[in-house]
Amino acid sequence: MMQRTVKLSWLLALIIAILIPLTSSAQTRPPLPYEDTGACPFECCTYREWVVNKRTPIHRSRNNNSPVVFTVAPRDRVRGITGVVITTKAGEIKITRPITIQAYSDRGTTSRNIQARPGDIIYLLTYQGEGSYKAWYKGQLIIINAIDVMEENQPGSAGYGNRIPPTTSTWWVQIRNRQGQTGWTVEAGNFDNKDACGVPVDRSL
Repeated sequence: MMQRTVKLSWLLALIIAILIPLTSSAQTRPPLPYEDTGACPFECCTYREWVVNKRTPIHRSRNNNSPVVFTVAPRDRVRGITGVVITTKAGEIKITRPITIQAYSDRGTTSRNIQARPGDIIYLLTYQGEGSYKAWYKGQLIIINAIDVMEENQPGSAGYGNRIPPTTSTWWVQIRNRQGQTGWTVEAGNFDNKDACGVPVDRSL
């Protein structure tokens, strides 16, 4: 009886040893799809008056199958109100060497250092420009510079981490025309004047 009890205890311990890492790993992954409301996903990206460069249908909701509420034409001026970046597949950086990473809160207001170890994975969500990403690390949303994490420490070094798959996301933008109608489009590239650091659009057009 004692031998049987010992075997059962050993088997239970083995099962727990297998399940705990799986559970821990699952808990560290970000919830997907991840919707980043208000995000403008590149350096100097801004919501303001935009200029249409291609005929674009504007839908009632964030769905290309939803009714078209109005259509904008080239040279129309509209208001880019806000946007939502929806990440369906997170990018990953697998840490290969110990590194201290400067991380900011998801609002970018406070910073702290995190100690990442080999085997840790940083999940990349919303791109913010200049190598900056909103990311998920051990159950927390942070903002990091992915280039700093992956770059070589010095000539000939191997770097701190390897990026595995790229991030897959969709950027929906909400548009308002001069008649006050609002709607959504996934064709953000059909609008100019989104870059606050770029050359201003000629208002005489």
